[in-house]
Amino acid sequence: MGYIVGAKEQKAIDDAECVNQVLMGNRSAINYYKQGYHDAIEEAYKWIKANTEGGVHPQNAYGFADRFLKEMEK
Repeated sequence: MGYIVGAKEQKAIDDAECVNQVLMGNRSAINYYKQGYHDAIEEAYKWIKANTEGGVHPQNAYGFADRFLKEMEK
């Protein structure tokens, strides 16, 4: 299910990029949006990897989502 959701999101991004290139050229706002989205995903990946290496102890799992959200809001 997660793969399908991700594929649909990527298709929407790809479609927007095609429209962007045809209508506006390569330096439009949508390209900056896409880069920002990519950067946010990369930062989320780094945080999750750093905070789950070796597994997550059940005591540390409580509040994990809240800590993740707080970190991503920075």
